[in-house]
Amino acid sequence: MAKRFDGKRVVITGAGVGIGLEIAKRFVADGAVVVSADIAVTDALKQVTTSCGGGAFELDLGSRQGPVELIERAIKIMGGVDILINNLGASPVREGFLQTTDDHWERLFNINLFSMVRATRAALPSLIENQGVIVNVTSVLAREPIVIQPDYCATKAAIMNLSRNIATEFGPQGVRIVNVSPGPTLTPQWTEPGGQIEQYAERAGVSPDEALKVTIPEDLGLALRRFVQPSEIADTVLFACEATAITGTELLVDAGMRRSV
Repeated sequence: MAKRFDGKRVVITGAGVGIGLEIAKRFVADGAVVVSADIAVTDALKQVTTSCGGGAFELDLGSRQGPVELIERAIKIMGGVDILINNLGASPVREGFLQTTDDHWERLFNINLFSMVRATRAALPSLIENQGVIVNVTSVLAREPIVIQPDYCATKAAIMNLSRNIATEFGPQGVRIVNVSPGPTLTPQWTEPGGQIEQYAERAGVSPDEALKVTIPEDLGLALRRFVQPSEIADTVLFACEATAITGTELLVDAGMRRSV
């Protein structure tokens, strides 16, 4: 029985854990070949990518050459690229704008924005040839900035703006680009020991379980009163790759956090 993405060649940035790893698993389960890279390649990612004939590489995608090398390796292994998922992202918490240094700004723009710029630029010739798709995993905070993450919010807003530009320029050549914007998602950054849930619980004087199930969803105004699951982001990414009339826009997966119309 044919699968949805049989024969499709997928590149995913930042798939070691969390959302990226779940996206990789979903694509492989649906018949795709996946090549990915991260600063540290987990055993889980190696297992997923080798099972389909792809590969996983330890690369610094925040460097000038890292994204280019990833695309070059992907084309060598797969013969081309049909789908590029720009998932790589870091989201450090700051004390505020005045405590966010030049080094903070430069490093985060390299990781979040310029990795997307460089991977997209390197992959576009193959994507044009194959009338492919680019999906950027952005954030609800691109439009709902918060004071403790000024540089992170700015990088995600920049990706949203650039995506519209790319969609306009390369749409006539058959390339689509879609932004998928998660809200608070149960990734290791939140759930690991010492992560954001435990930090939040300590500040609020509640248990981590209560912070996860009650306090944080209420404080963030999540209409569904729960976090998003990585699998729900992956579902939306795969939908974006199949939705042939969607380009230059955003699919919001935020449990009802954003209230603006």
